Parts: sequence; structure tokens; C-alpha cells
Amino acid sequence: MTREMENLQNKTDYELKEEFIDVINKENDKIPWKYVLRQVLISSGVWANFFTLGLCLGAPTVIVPQLRRNANSTDVVSDDMLSWLSSSSSYSGMLQVVILTILPSCLGRKHCFLLVSIVAMGGFVLLYISTTVTQILISTIVHGILSASHITISIMIITEYSSPQYRGIFLTTKSASFLWGVWISNIIGTFFHWKYIALVGIVTTAYILVTILVWPESPLWLASKKRFGECETAHYWLKGDSSTSRKELRDLIAFYKDDPRFSPDKRNSTKNENEIIWKKAMDSYSYKEVVEEEADHKNIQGNKINRTSLLRQIMVCSAIWSSYFSLGLCLGSPTVIIPQIRREFNSTDAISQEIASWLSSGIAYSGTIQVIIFSILPKYIGRKSCFLLASFISMIGFVVLYFSKTATHLIIFESIEGVLFACQITICIMIITEYSSPRYRGIFLTMKSASLMWGVWVSNAIGTYFHWSNIAVVGCVTTAYIIITTLNWPESPYWLATRGRLNECRVAHHWLKGNSEESQKELENLIERQTDLSRDEENDQENLKTLCTVIKRNTFYKPMLLSMLILTLYNSLGKMACTVYAIDIIQQFTGSESRAYTIMLVLDGVTIVGVYVGCAISRYARRRSFLIITSGFGIMFLYLLSLFLYLVSSGIVENNVHMSLLLLLCYTVTVSGGPMIMSTSLVSELMPLSNRNMFAFLIGTFSNFAFATFIKIAPFLFTSYGFAATFFIYASTALCCLILIFIYLPETKDKTLLEIEQLHTNKEPKSNKQGELRRE
Repeated sequence: MTREMENLQNKTDYELKEEFIDVINKENDKIPWKYVLRQVLISSGVWANFFTLGLCLGAPTVIVPQLRRNANSTDVVSDDMLSWLSSSSSYSGMLQVVILTILPSCLGRKHCFLLVSIVAMGGFVLLYISTTVTQILISTIVHGILSASHITISIMIITEYSSPQYRGIFLTTKSASFLWGVWISNIIGTFFHWKYIALVGIVTTAYILVTILVWPESPLWLASKKRFGECETAHYWLKGDSSTSRKELRDLIAFYKDDPRFSPDKRNSTKNENEIIWKKAMDSYSYKEVVEEEADHKNIQGNKINRTSLLRQIMVCSAIWSSYFSLGLCLGSPTVIIPQIRREFNSTDAISQEIASWLSSGIAYSGTIQVIIFSILPKYIGRKSCFLLASFISMIGFVVLYFSKTATHLIIFESIEGVLFACQITICIMIITEYSSPRYRGIFLTMKSASLMWGVWVSNAIGTYFHWSNIAVVGCVTTAYIIITTLNWPESPYWLATRGRLNECRVAHHWLKGNSEESQKELENLIERQTDLSRDEENDQENLKTLCTVIKRNTFYKPMLLSMLILTLYNSLGKMACTVYAIDIIQQFTGSESRAYTIMLVLDGVTIVGVYVGCAISRYARRRSFLIITSGFGIMFLYLLSLFLYLVSSGIVENNVHMSLLLLLCYTVTVSGGPMIMSTSLVSELMPLSNRNMFAFLIGTFSNFAFATFIKIAPFLFTSYGFAATFFIYASTALCCLILIFIYLPETKDKTLLEIEQLHTNKEPKSNKQGELRRE
């Protein structure tokens, strides 16, 4: 008898019946219209909520012109007041979102949404009886609760009350409802008195209140409160009694019961039905077909990462890439803001060379201080909450940039956005390495460099053709996407494991990486390692000599020194200095400011292309070899560029603009395609599992200080020694680092974080040792 036949016979009758029941019921698993309509009824309340939000946001567009026409003066509503009428609901929502992230867990989804609707009703009543601009402003502040609810309780309701096959269309419909609200508001204000907007809002909110009264409470919330009987009733009322619905309920209750083997009593009540389906299945399938299908299924599941899991990892990483994009906007903004301000004041004294250097390097120096916070916080509040906090701070920074009028305001903006610089070497690399599978981690890490250069390029493009304040608008939109995306993440499995929350760790790990054999092996090693990590940290705290104890470990000081070498190599290659001061460098080559802007954008585009090419190559190439080869070519082109500029300045050869730009182009391609993407990628993989926060603090501080220093002294080097000597110094420093990296850096491609950590010790993972014993 074949091995597959033996394995199949060893299965219990119940397991086989369950598998065949799922196969047979695929066609019969469609939700009856009765349950679909119930979900539509509930979602319509949320859609109406988004419609009222659209009414509020569209109202100032038509209210202000009517007030000005009635008063026959624009002074009745000043431009400053107009801006507050348009934005106060969002600012108010920023405060109220704190409340609406806490209340749903205390009151439940239904009662919290009821409270939101009652407050919104009060806001529309206030708007209807308003007679002054101040009263209208108060009503918009009250309606901040709608702005807060649309990304908190509203999203919770749709995702928890709807079935997976309809959830997507329900979520997208809310955006259409919002735009309908804006359109209706504008229509009313165009043809009727603006108070009719309030009447429409009152009627809509009344419909929401009536609808909510027939809702059950959220099954997920009921399960979280251990009210499993009510949870089962609500779930079946919403989603019916199909096998998919039963499975969803089993998984939901099992998660909150902390017992993965749990299954509801409903299974016993359907025993007779199962027996009938089992008999039909055995009549429909031959024994050989069953064996073949079973073997194929196991092979596919064992060797491939589920596409859904991959998309989830991409969703998480997209927020990190967007964070790097925002950082690129900040790094690229001084390049175009400074010339614009100087042209506006028709004087270079508007921003001195000293202030210009601080605007370019201030973000990194600020990040050096903030890295202390963002290397400690992830340990205590988790990766998700820490990244969310950083995103909110970043949003504030872009708002400051939008309203900036002086160089002082710009320095404040750069100081606030230092949070992005602090995160890019701390929490960001933690998230990518901990949330992604080993086979995709490399490409995910390299993509962040492309996102950074996209941010620089977009910032330069905006500053070249538009007013620089539009950079802040793009930054706000990007940060809003980051916040929305982050709210849908689970917490890091690694962090959950180190806190001893193993059940949540398993759920998060399976949600992110599926149930493949590779994923299961990684999870087992993670949980096994978790006990050692916790014990090490406890011992360190007891010794009161944590720093000295940790630094003496091979698994800490070796990756620390290697990471410092890699980051020094990247900074000494001078790519970011050339990017920040691109206008000055290119203008020195060409002698034309207008050509300098065009060539800057071309070089930024080439940098992005080089980064993507490097990302594609890194998917297959070895990390160490790829870094060494591309860095070697980058250093070579830097030496050639330095030599050519020296010969030109000495009068030995004539200045050839095309030759200068060609060497600069080759240098840009090699550095952007290699060291730029591989430096932080390798640092991310070298970060040890134990004491990650201390490692992140030390390496983050070093990285930010090194970057800031290279950027700060670049104008001094260019002015004092010239471009030829500066490029020579950069190339020589990079060459020294590359030699040491060639000697000491190990290969990390396709290795788990635990396996990479073991490279710095004489130990091997237990799983590997066991495999060797079995082979012996």
C-alpha cells in the first residue's frame, strides 16, 4: 500500500468528513439574500454617516459665499476664518479620535455608534439655528466626531458585521457615500439657502438612529467580552448558518477562548446532515482520486506562501515604504524651498548659507535625539502603536510646513520630522524584518530605498514647477494613508512572543505568513527562542550592568560594528549629500541654474530606476557580494570624477560638461542600485533578536549623527577644498570601509532572523542540529 494511502487511512472519519463537507458545500455556501439584506441595512447606517460627513466638509464651500453676498462684504468671513471653517472639523476629529478608539471596547460598537449619531444630530441642529460665523464654527467643531468616527468605529462596524465576500464592496461604497454628501451639499448651497444642508443632515442622522436600534451587537465584541452565547446568536442573525459562517464563528470564539481546538456545540446538531454529505462524497469520488487530491493539496500548502498572506505583508510594508517616501519629501524639500524663498525676497540673505546647511541637516540631528525614544517605546507599547504615534507626529510636521512663513518655521518643521529619521533606522526596520517572510524580506527592505528616492524626486519636481507648500499637501495625504493602513495591522509576532502572549503571537503569525511548513518552522523557532530572550532580559535587569553585559556578547557587538561600517560606507559615498546639494553641484558643472533644475530631476529619475534595478537583482543576488561589487564601482566612479574635476581645475584638460555629467550619472546608478538599498537592508537583518531596542538605539543614534554630520560639513568641504578634493575624501573613506566589510561581513540571504543571529556565535539553531542527528 502506498504511503499516501496509509496516511489517508490514519485520518479519523470525522476529519475526512469535514474536508469533504467543505468541498461539497462550496457551491451551496452562498449567503441567502435575507442575511445579505441585513448586512446591507447595517452598512447603510455607516454609509449614511459618511454621507453626513460629506455634507459637513462641503458646507463651507457654499456657506461662505452666501454669507459674503448677504453682507455685501468679504470681511464678514475673512480668509483666515474660511480656512478654520474648512479644517476645524478635522482638527476637532484629531482629539475625538482618541475617545472613539477607547469607547468601542468599553461600550460596544452599537452603543458607541449611537452616541456618535446623537452628537452629530446635535451639530446639525446647531448649524440650522446658527446666525453668526462663530456658531457655524462651533457646529463644525462638533462635527469633528464624524471625522473621527469614519476611521474608527465606522470601519470596525463594516468589517465586523459583514461577510468576507461582501466586505470589500461595502467598504468601497462608503467613499461614494462621502462624495455624494459633498455633491449634495454643493447643490443645495448653489440653488437654495445653506440651512437646507442642516435639514438634510438632520433627516439622514434620524435614519441612522432608527437603523441602529434594530442592530445586534458586534459578534466580535461580544466574543471579546466572553459572552459567547450572545455572540453566536448575533453571528447567525447576521451571516446565516452556512459552513463558512460556522467556521468563521468557530475561529472567532476559539481565538477569544484561547483554545484553538474549541468548536461550538453546533457541530453536534448537524451530525445527521454531515453523515448524508459524507455518504454522497464517497459515492462521488473514487478512493484513488481522494488520495491524489490530498497529496496535491499538501504539496501546494507546504511549499507556497498563500497569496493572501503575501498581500498582507505587502500592505504592512507599503506603510513603511510610504514613511520612507515622506522622509524623502523632507530631505528633498530644502533643495527647492531655499531657492524659491531667495527668489521671492530677491536676495540670498533671506536664507544664509549657514541656515541652509541647518535646514538640510536639522532633520537628522533632531532624529538623533528622537531615536532614543523610538528605540525604547517599541519594547513597551509594541511596534504597531509606536509606528502609529510616529505617523501622527509626522502629520503635525507637514501641517507646520504648510503654514510656514519664515526660515524659523522651516527649521521647526525639520525638527518635528526628525521623527521620520529616527524611525527609519529603528521601528521601520523592526517592522519589515518581523512582519515579512524570509524569502520576501530582501525585496521588501530594498523597496524602501526606492520609496525614499521617489519622495526626493516628487519633492524636487513640486518645488521646480509649483509652490513649495504643495510638498506639505502631498506629505499630509501620504501620512493619512499610513495611519489608515497601520490601524489594520496585527501586532508583531516577535513582540507578542517576547511579552509571553503566545496565543496572540500564533494568530498574528498565521495572519501574516500563512500556515506553510516554512511558516510553521519559523513560528516554532520563534516561540522556542522567546523563553531565552525573556530570561536574558530579566538577568540583565537584575545585574544593573545591562549595557556592559549586552555589549560583551558576540551576538550584539559583532552586528553592531558591522552595521556601523555599512552605514559609514553608505554615507561616505556621498550620495545623499549630492542629492541634497544637487543644485549647487550641477550648477558648478553647467554654469546654468535653469539647466541645473532639469538635470537634477533627470538624475533623481535615474536614481529611482537604479534603485528598482537593484531591487530586482537583490531578489536573486547574494547580499554581501552585491554590496561589495556595486560599492566598488561607485568608489571607482567617484575617484574618476574627482580626477577629472582636478584636471579641469588645474587647466590640464578643458571642462567638458557632458563628461562630468556622464561620470556623475554612472556614479548615481551604481550607488543607488547597490549601497543605497543594501545598507539599511543588511543592518535590518543583522539586528539581533535579543536586546533589539538597545541595538536600535545605538545604531540609530550613530546613523543619524553620521548622516547629519556628512550633510552639515558638505557645504564647508565644497567651499574650502573644492568638489574634486571632497569627492576624493569621500571615495577614500568609503574604500577603507569596504575593505573591512569584505573581510568580516557574512551572508544573510534567505536566512531567518534566528539563523542570522547564530552566524555570530558557535551555536546552531536546534532545528538544524536535530536534522543533522537524524541524518546520522
